Amino acid sequence: MRFRARHPNAIRHVRVTTGAAVLALVCTQAQAGPVGTVSDLSDPALAQGYTLIDTRPEPECLKDAPERARCLPAEWLFDDTGELLVTFHVLRWLLGTIGLSGDETLVVAGPPAAGQTAKAVAGLAHLAGQAEVFVLAGTDMGNGPGGAARSFSREVVYTAPIRDAALIPGQTAAPMITRMITYATKGGRVVFPAKL
Repeated sequence: MRFRARHPNAIRHVRVTTGAAVLALVCTQAQAGPVGTVSDLSDPALAQGYTLIDTRPEPECLKDAPERARCLPAEWLFDDTGELLVTFHVLRWLLGTIGLSGDETLVVAGPPAAGQTAKAVAGLAHLAGQAEVFVLAGTDMGNGPGGAARSFSREVVYTAPIRDAALIPGQTAAPMITRMITYATKGGRVVFPAKL
């Protein structure tokens, strides 16, 4: 006898063999968010290479970000109330000005006290189409030679397709930064204004 579950995160199937008292359960793990976490830049998940972005204010990034970091301040993306300042068109242009095409493994970093902001930026980059995104957790960013400022024009054209299946047009009371943190850590779909 075989039963099939209809929900994708439920038990996939149960097979009962009469007389043998055998019960096999094949379960799926709960879906985690699309953004991973690494504790340092030597993590095996980054062995094939990565691009590091520093989400602190640009003067801080330029002063002492880790080597090869690119500066993309969170304040360019979110306002003081946590709402989004850019459309996807502008976001993808900005990502091109820091050398991203969307194919790279991206590591998003920021000061430990603002780790949630780094998660929001990481979630936004993933929605924009970035291939793989991690947040660098618990790291003091202020001990490197300084990051690189973005170009005034695109260094490369950002070509990764937007993950529009994860977007729901509409309005909600939750600030965009909160929605991005939830998306980064738990996945699911995100309510976005139709203009984006």
